Amino acid sequence: MAQRNPQFNLRLDPDLKAWIDAKAKELRLSRTWIVNHAIKEAMRRDPVSTR
Repeated sequence: MAQRNPQFNLRLDPDLKAWIDAKAKELRLSRTWIVNHAIKEAMRRDPVSTR
């Protein structure tokens, strides 16, 4: 099955990666879900967002 969402490499500070890993484990969700959710929330709160 072809991947429908584009991928890219992302370098994170070690403390950010540790927080994402811990939050994903706590919520039993993927790291991808955590990152996507955080970005969507930032977009929602951004008054200049085009979305």
